[in-house]
Amino acid sequence: MTAPADDDLVPVSDRLHWMQVSRTLMVATLPILAVAVAARPAVIRELSLVGIIWFVVTAGAGQAARAGRRTATAALSATLMGDGLVLARAWYLLDDLHGSAGMIVLLHTMAVTLVASFRTGAKIALWHSLLALLILDAETIGLLGPVRTFPTRDVVVYLSGLWIAALATACLAAVNERELRRRRYDEQVLRELALKLGADRQPLLVVRRLARFAFAELSSRRVAVFAIPADTYQQQLAPTGVAAVLDHDGGDRLVQVSSPIPQLAPDEPILREQPRHRADSWLVEALPDARNISIIPFAVEQARGALVIEHSRRWPARYSGRVERRLVATARQAVAQTASALGRALAVAKLGDAANTDSLTGLVNRGHFDRLLRARLDRPEPMVLLILDLDHFKAVNDVHGHSVGDAVLRETAIALRAACFANDVVARYGGEEFVVLTSGATLEATMTGERLRAAVSRAATPVPVTASIGAACYPAEEATAAALIETADQRLYTAKRTGRNRAVTSAAEVLAATHVQSGAPNADREADLPSS
Repeated sequence: MTAPADDDLVPVSDRLHWMQVSRTLMVATLPILAVAVAARPAVIRELSLVGIIWFVVTAGAGQAARAGRRTATAALSATLMGDGLVLARAWYLLDDLHGSAGMIVLLHTMAVTLVASFRTGAKIALWHSLLALLILDAETIGLLGPVRTFPTRDVVVYLSGLWIAALATACLAAVNERELRRRRYDEQVLRELALKLGADRQPLLVVRRLARFAFAELSSRRVAVFAIPADTYQQQLAPTGVAAVLDHDGGDRLVQVSSPIPQLAPDEPILREQPRHRADSWLVEALPDARNISIIPFAVEQARGALVIEHSRRWPARYSGRVERRLVATARQAVAQTASALGRALAVAKLGDAANTDSLTGLVNRGHFDRLLRARLDRPEPMVLLILDLDHFKAVNDVHGHSVGDAVLRETAIALRAACFANDVVARYGGEEFVVLTSGATLEATMTGERLRAAVSRAATPVPVTASIGAACYPAEEATAAALIETADQRLYTAKRTGRNRAVTSAAEVLAATHVQSGAPNADREADLPSS
């Protein structure tokens, strides 16, 4: 049999099976009822024979339904109409408008409504009504024997009971079916969310994915997803973080939250009519003038946060106290999936940072710097590359020990980072060498070099240190990474030879230094050559 349509909750084959079960009970009950009401032997035999024949016919129809969905649907419709004929015959033979056969008709209508569909139940109720009216009219005019009349009141009561049973059962079935469809839809969108989250490798993409899901699937007017690094709580800092916000017009924006965000208990949804202005200033900052909000916190080892949903303002303000359980349950599952994905993304990012970071100074390591340099050379913007070398660093290690030397390197890294701009790349290039890549033209190289030299000399190192610096400019002087590094390294060597604690940032400075040294005695030049 072909696969059922996407909107089918129960396959037609399963419906046929359960209809056959109810039909078997029906045809077995009819002769028993005839015996119970002391019907004539001929009536009992006829109902038994009709029941056996109809059971065989319907069993054959169930086998024919294997040919395909269309055949199965046609077989179900035909056998349901046949059920009506069998029951109408039993109703006539048992000769009682409100008797046991009428109850079987009611039960059959209810069973069809529940097993097939509420629309099919309404159709079978109409079919039973038409057959009942035909039998009553036939008896009234004497087509089926002696003329008999039935009180109009009794006929109305019987048909009203039939339709009330059909419609009540149809309403119940419709409500249950709608709930089942909602649950199945929720399961489907949650599966799709999990698949998409599995493909996201960056924490910010994961956070935005949850915001878009909540905005699209959870009856949201506005959505904010807050994410806070876990170490801010562990260090007892005032935790601030970032919020991915989707507005009612679908606009996506990031908000840097400056207000402290409380440590919310995970798995405990919070429903509020509106934020408390002081206690929830973090929420007001991301979603000003919010109403009817649900807060779903989450926590993983690397971060904490919350999904905040502002529901439609068309609902009463008290709605926040009675948000649909389905929405809250779906939101909690989506948050749980996102928290797991966020934990994985943060762990991957942490591993990536560890692979790209120098463990002693926390700066970019040489391998990652080389990749960043090649990437930036693809851009047309001018840049300056500066190589710094700490003067007489070997003496620091020899005199004060390697622990002091490590402290000097760490403090130097802090000073360089503070002296650079946000988009600058600062890396430890090896040993006591550092490298800085900054935007700027040739004229800015001298100022940058002097700023970095002064920053090193003022650094809070255990022992005072200075740095010699060489710089090269792209693309004014060199066009490749290797040539840029080679030129900066040569100028660093020139700075070392000409007194240290200075920056050589241009070819003119190299020529001047060479001219000065060419007139100096050899002994003096050799004395100036650095050991570090």
